[in-house]
Amino acid sequence: MLASGIAGDVRCPTSPNGGDERPPVPDHPPPHRPTDPVRARRARIAGWLRVAKRLGYAALAVSIVAFVGAAATGFPAAAVAVSVAALVAACVILPLPIILAYGVRAAEREDRARR
Repeated sequence: MLASGIAGDVRCPTSPNGGDERPPVPDHPPPHRPTDPVRARRARIAGWLRVAKRLGYAALAVSIVAFVGAAATGFPAAAVAVSVAALVAACVILPLPIILAYGVRAAEREDRARR
C-alpha cells in the first residue's frame, strides 16, 4: 500500500501537476485542419452537405409523423398539409446533398489511393 492508502495510487505531493505522476491528457485532440486548399474546400463542402442531409431527413421524419398523426385522427386538413409540405421539402432538399456527398467521398478515396 502507498501513502494515500489506496493500492496502485501513484501520487506525489510535490509534483507540479497536483500530485498526479501521469502526464496531463488534453480534453480533446486538436481538430484536423487540411493544409491543401482543395481538401480544405472539400471538407467545408462536406460540412454543408451534412447539414443539408440532416435537414432533408428531418423534413422526411416530420412528414412521416404528420401522416401517422393524420391517419390516427381522421386526416384533418392541417395535418395533411404539414405531411405533404414536409414530403415535398424532403424531395427537394435531399437528392442533391446525397449525390454530392458521394462525390466528395469518392474524391477523398481517390486522394488517399494516390498517396
